[in-house]
Amino acid sequence: MGTRAKPEKGFERDPQKGVALLAVTMAIAVCLVMTQEFMTNTTTDFFAAANARDNVRSHFLARSAMNLGNLVIRLQTDILDRYRKQIGDVQVADYVGFIMSPFAGSKEEVAAVGEAFGGVSLDGAKGLGLPDDSTFDLDIVTDDDKINVNCANGNDDAKKVLKSRLDSLWYLPAFNPVFERPDATGWIRDREMQTLAIIDYIDRDHSKFGVPGAPEDYGYETLHDRYISKDNYLDSVGELRQVRGVDDRFWTLFGKVFTIYGSCKINLGAVRDPMMIASIILLTAKEDEAVLNDGLKLWALARRIAEAKDFGIYFDDTQAFIDYVADPDAQLAELLGGGGAAGLTPAPAAGSVQPVEGAKLDKGKLDQIAEIGARRTYRVIATATAGASAFRPGVSRRITAVWDTTTTPQNARPTQTGKGAWVLWREE
Repeated sequence: MGTRAKPEKGFERDPQKGVALLAVTMAIAVCLVMTQEFMTNTTTDFFAAANARDNVRSHFLARSAMNLGNLVIRLQTDILDRYRKQIGDVQVADYVGFIMSPFAGSKEEVAAVGEAFGGVSLDGAKGLGLPDDSTFDLDIVTDDDKINVNCANGNDDAKKVLKSRLDSLWYLPAFNPVFERPDATGWIRDREMQTLAIIDYIDRDHSKFGVPGAPEDYGYETLHDRYISKDNYLDSVGELRQVRGVDDRFWTLFGKVFTIYGSCKINLGAVRDPMMIASIILLTAKEDEAVLNDGLKLWALARRIAEAKDFGIYFDDTQAFIDYVADPDAQLAELLGGGGAAGLTPAPAAGSVQPVEGAKLDKGKLDQIAEIGARRTYRVIATATAGASAFRPGVSRRITAVWDTTTTPQNARPTQTGKGAWVLWREE
């Protein structure tokens, strides 16, 4: 049996050796973890506070834009609309970008506005311009050029007009594939059935429109997620997505022409969508018009009418619209010789437009579905961003609102005069 060799002198193992180094290493590790956690919490709190601050800033920037939008609408309704016969259909909302530049622009843009007005210095003016990390924008359009589907809850005449407008909207043969194939849920319908489905979803009775005594049976209760029809006014136009047949394909084509605000008649002075204009021509043209049988000619005529405002042509009444539709080339020829309508728009260059074939409209039919006059509704969209930098996108707020000039405010302020109120206000 061997014996264990003893370690040489000077090489004895000390059981306490290295404990201090281990303790220091562990202490440093714990400090690093605590420091990292502290830094993480501090950074999180910092950005949370910055987001809360910028959220408030963007909210009030968007509210400021809405106040400017209200000012633009008041200028339009209280001044310009009163003198519409003298100055034409001038919409100050078309120039809202220029109006916003002194308020929403940078310091350089504000200074440029002052230079444009005779070299006036705006350096000391309060409330003009924004910091470099903030922006806001404003867009004002109208819903007067759309189809108000809530008219399905009107009287019988209003419902008949709505049905005619819907039928004419998807009358064109180009939309045949939409109605020749089932919708996303497999439901097969034709144009007539799609029109009835929309009306019956909204109207308050429980009988199929045009067929008294027949039930409204569109199979909502047989779907995987069962529901019933609204049978009342829609609260948002998006509720139309619940109607049978209104799938993504249908909504992409026609969703932009629906609204739940405004009059049951379309304002011809506001229409710029060729598809809407084509449906109006189809619905009001005399039966012997050749353009009704040629989709390409009808579309060319609708585009020419949509571009009328670009050429400086305004319609004072429905008869002026009828005269233009009957022979748009003659109207443009007169414009070319006159140098523009009321000098507001330069006349187009000769040969810059292609000839189109007009159509004769029935004034009685047109007056049933359309009108011409001041705008009734204004859709105001305000977007604002605060705290943007190269390291963070900032916080954005968006306000969408609809102003109805015929609505009487229920909680009017003492200084508020005249009609008009917000009928929609949504912030996101």
